[in-house]
Amino acid sequence: MKLQFDEMISAPCRLGILATLVPGEPVTFSEMKDATSLSDGNLHVQTRKLADAGYIEISKIAKGRRTVTEFRI
Repeated sequence: MKLQFDEMISAPCRLGILATLVPGEPVTFSEMKDATSLSDGNLHVQTRKLADAGYIEISKIAKGRRTVTEFRI
């Protein structure tokens, strides 16, 4: 029997995002950017793809006058 790896998570950048989230704690956009070395635009696109596929949750949290984006597996 041949096992197939899900193409959604086979891209190195998306696998890196998921690996960063494995401990289970929420990770902010800035923390994820530092952990993965992805650009803002690429991080946004890749996390949106993972969220649309049901792998992660994206939350916008108000902190003072700013909104912080957090990711959770």
